[in-house]
Amino acid sequence: MVRVTRITNSFAKAILVASCIALPVALVGCSGETSQPVVQLDSGPLTVEQWKALPADIKFEGDTMDRLRMGDKKWENERLWQHFVKKVVIPAHQTEVPKVGRDGSILANK
Repeated sequence: MVRVTRITNSFAKAILVASCIALPVALVGCSGETSQPVVQLDSGPLTVEQWKALPADIKFEGDTMDRLRMGDKKWENERLWQHFVKKVVIPAHQTEVPKVGRDGSILANK
């Protein structure tokens, strides 16, 4: 059984009304048009070309790397997968993801 409580605080009412108005506007945007995502994210296997086209913020995540590994049967062999990671993934990570210092500053990549 769900119990419905009545909102008596005027501040709480104002917050509720504002959130009911602001949420749909935030989801649609100012123009009223929805935009299409730049990258189609799904859970299927990835080819190397598809992986290379991904933005760096998702390219090196664990799920993405699992999808990449599923994309080629030869990477079922652990030795071949590690070789690919060493020769392709690590150099790509070093060039695409900026290094951050202990103080939070961005350091130059080599």
